[in-house]
Amino acid sequence: MQHNIHFITANRLRPSTPSRVWTPLDMTTTGWWDFGGVASGSISQVDDKDGTQHLSQSTGGDQPESGVRTINGLNVGDFDGSEWMESISHPIDASGDVSIYVVAEIDNINNSSDSIFSLKGSSNDFQFEANNGSQFNGRLRASGIGSNVNLTGGSFEGTSIYNTNFDFSGTGVYNVFIDGIKRGADTTYNTKLDTPANFLLATNRNESNSVNCGVAEVIITTDKSDLNRLRIEGWLAHKHGTQGNLPNDHPYKNKVPMIRINN
Repeated sequence: MQHNIHFITANRLRPSTPSRVWTPLDMTTTGWWDFGGVASGSISQVDDKDGTQHLSQSTGGDQPESGVRTINGLNVGDFDGSEWMESISHPIDASGDVSIYVVAEIDNINNSSDSIFSLKGSSNDFQFEANNGSQFNGRLRASGIGSNVNLTGGSFEGTSIYNTNFDFSGTGVYNVFIDGIKRGADTTYNTKLDTPANFLLATNRNESNSVNCGVAEVIITTDKSDLNRLRIEGWLAHKHGTQGNLPNDHPYKNKVPMIRINN
């Protein structure tokens, strides 16, 4: 009996594998912009958190505002329906692979082309637009790369994680997820997106149809794996208070993603 007690005690005292919360610093990003720390007033630039590909707007009348609204207690950029920002000559990988995540709260739609974000190239690009004149039903409107993707399950209101994935080198398709749920069919990715291309936030490719919205955070990465998609969704959802929107079978609906620490 004494021997068994010692055995149990030893196992209880054995240290567990050390771990920490996963963050986007654990992957490669080509753009990562967090409006949470932006000073109050008109926003001319949001610094890239993991590089030098800053988000900017040089025209005063087109600059969104900081310090006027929050999501989950965190500051966000307020876009009034005429304001937008861009990452000029954004380096889309030569593979054609890119995933984009935007945490946004849509306030109002006035045109079916009002877009949460878009990539503007010379011919092969897209915009993520409302597809309705008064509500965000959602459509990935593609040019040169394949067919449009009309979203299912809309309209979409409130704060959500809007995600587009382009996988030329692997599955050969592109798709759209909102809050971890695939909305619309996988669509054949025929021709790679132009590189570089201007990444446009809160407006369409022509910079003529902007969304009235609040934007909390944006992440762009070449990693289009399901593993890191789930991690990004979970990390963003728990940070910005949208974990309740994730599907019940999402691995990070009730916990943040963790990663082992290598000793």
